[in-house]
Amino acid sequence: MSDTTNKYEELIFILNTDKKSYSVERNDKVNNLTKITIPETYNSLPVTTIKNHAFSHCDSLEEIQLPNTITKIDDCAFFFCYGLRTINLPNNLKHIGDMAFTQCSNL
Repeated sequence: MSDTTNKYEELIFILNTDKKSYSVERNDKVNNLTKITIPETYNSLPVTTIKNHAFSHCDSLEEIQLPNTITKIDDCAFFFCYGLRTINLPNNLKHIGDMAFTQCSNL
């Protein structure tokens, strides 16, 4: 079964310039998300990056699960996610951008 089915409607996947991996961000058309699980792969390629402002101002977000394929969390990725209480930082994480978790007062 393909991993591009509508089960990820809350996410937008962007093919990185290397054409070997994907970045991810929130789909603004989906509101009131409380929990998000980022998949390890999309279209059979690894999901490696959380984009700039990917989940910023997502006030209802309480929990996010990141796979070990994530190596980079870009600037302001979770900026002003007041409700965020739980996030796992993957073992392979190499970069956390500026202000990635600014105003995440419940972390």
